[in-house]
Parts: sequence; structure tokens; C-alpha cells
Amino acid sequence: MLFSSSCEYGIRALTHLAMHHDEGPCLVREIAEEESIPRHYLAKILQQLASHGLVRSTKGPGGGFALAREPQELMISEIVDILEPGQNRSRCVLGLDECNDEAPCPLHATWSRLRDQFFDQLSRTSLSEMARVLQEKRNGGKKLSHR
Repeated sequence: MLFSSSCEYGIRALTHLAMHHDEGPCLVREIAEEESIPRHYLAKILQQLASHGLVRSTKGPGGGFALAREPQELMISEIVDILEPGQNRSRCVLGLDECNDEAPCPLHATWSRLRDQFFDQLSRTSLSEMARVLQEKRNGGKKLSHR
């Protein structure tokens, strides 16, 4: 597990919102049920994401949560930056206190390169792409037609 449960749930919930973007706001209960996320935990995560402007909430009939921007404009890295604020991306993969270019651990060069590639990919992966791939997977690998 690379991320905390909160971050994983946040990515899953926002991917769900991207999949249902054209349908209007989604209820926490529905997202939690469909994505197997504890409802109260999800509500707190969505409120946190709303306070940072990634989602908006609407009260009353027809209310719920929706993405604040178009799914193709929201990158996975934005969710990670909000829900993993204390994550030190330069932390040693072996947990050593001193690990840097001058005093590297045995995995320093490899991990640094992989970590940089991983976070670069997150900054280039949009919620619309996540939603498309997940929908294809749920449809048994069949590509979706664009109408």
C-alpha cells in the first residue's frame, strides 16, 4: 500500500464522481456502497476535498457531491497532495535517517528514479482517464464507445 486508506478512498470516490459526472451530484451513501468505502469515513474525506475546492457539495433534494472541475482537468496528484500532506517523498525506502545523494542507501538511486516517475505519472493522470479505464475493467475489458 503506497497511500493511506484516506487517500485510496479519496481517489476511488473522485473516480466514481468522474464516472457519473454528467448525472449530477452523488450521495455519500451511494458512493460508499458502490465503492465499498465506510460511509462516515467517506463523508469526512469528501468534506476535506470540498474545503480544498476539488469537489462541491449541494444540500437538499438532488444534492450530494460532484466534481468542482471537469474530470479531465483534475489530476490524481491533486488528491494525493491534499490527502497525504505530510508524506515526505524523499524519505528513504529503507527507513534510514540519513539517505541522500551524498550518503545513499543501497536502493537510493533506484527508488529515487521510480518515485519520481511514479509521481510524474500521477500528475499526468486525470480523473477522466481513471474513470475510463475503471469503466472498461468493470465492463470486462471492452472499450467504451465515444458518442
